[in-house]
Amino acid sequence: MKVEKSRDLTTSGVLLNIGYFTEWGGRSWRKLCRHALLALGDLHGKTVLEIGPRFGKMSCCFALLGAKVIGVETDAAALKKAEKEIKKWGLEANVSLLYYDGDLDHCVALKQLEFDFVFTKSVLVLVGDSLPDYLQKINRRLKYNGRCIFIENRHGGPFFSSLRKLWPRTRNSYQRVTYFRPKHLAMINELFSIVEIKKSMFPPIYLILAKKKLHLR
Repeated sequence: MKVEKSRDLTTSGVLLNIGYFTEWGGRSWRKLCRHALLALGDLHGKTVLEIGPRFGKMSCCFALLGAKVIGVETDAAALKKAEKEIKKWGLEANVSLLYYDGDLDHCVALKQLEFDFVFTKSVLVLVGDSLPDYLQKINRRLKYNGRCIFIENRHGGPFFSSLRKLWPRTRNSYQRVTYFRPKHLAMINELFSIVEIKKSMFPPIYLILAKKKLHLR
């Protein structure tokens, strides 16, 4: 899908073209991303930390909806493409991208910053056994009433486990991805208060909307 600047860039217009901004994935990913954006409400004056923006399209989406966005990415080549995407939309003043080594605490530019929202899309499934520690670091980047939007690959049971091993697009990455199960939701709920969980069946995906627990700093 190609979206030109001349298209409608109101909230409804951006959401109508959510397939462009989600960048990859099919109908289920688009549907869950759209639901998440609607759940967040008005983004004007809000700040978003996107972890793993890849080519920058979702970062641009948040900015077009009124937010100030910082994206942190481990792939330097992807960042170069993301910078072009930002320039295409004229969003240089609203979107900043940072290279980091995968550890949020090592990103000096984030040290003094807190965000209204933290967004991930198929990122937390890559941190493996470090998930509890990584969630703690996300928590430290959230404002007092901050919220999380995690859209992550769900395990889906034996059928999808077998399918992923056979499917060429996922075969090579299967061993390094920890597909989310209920125990991972429990890990998130220990640190954050889960507000809503939605899931798709094909492919299996979780949308997890959560907010910072007010007694945790």
